[in-house]
Amino acid sequence: MDTAQKANRNQRFLADEAFQDAITEVRQAQITAFENSGSAGVAIREEAHAILRALTKIISALEAPAKDLKVEEKQKERHRGSDRTK
Repeated sequence: MDTAQKANRNQRFLADEAFQDAITEVRQAQITAFENSGSAGVAIREEAHAILRALTKIISALEAPAKDLKVEEKQKERHRGSDRTK
């Protein structure tokens, strides 16, 4: 699967309402756990923070092909532009 196909597939997935709802629910649950952990809840806060970091990494991994595609397109455009100046 090429970068454009991955980018399109991932964008559809990221835009999916069920996926967005699930991410929002998990994120909110972890924020709530963090906020309600109390002074003795170090393990709870650490777990909530780890889950929030994992969500961020998952979203970043899903967004990466679209970012890569933009870079590829800019490089192609630069290459085309340098061909025109010759």
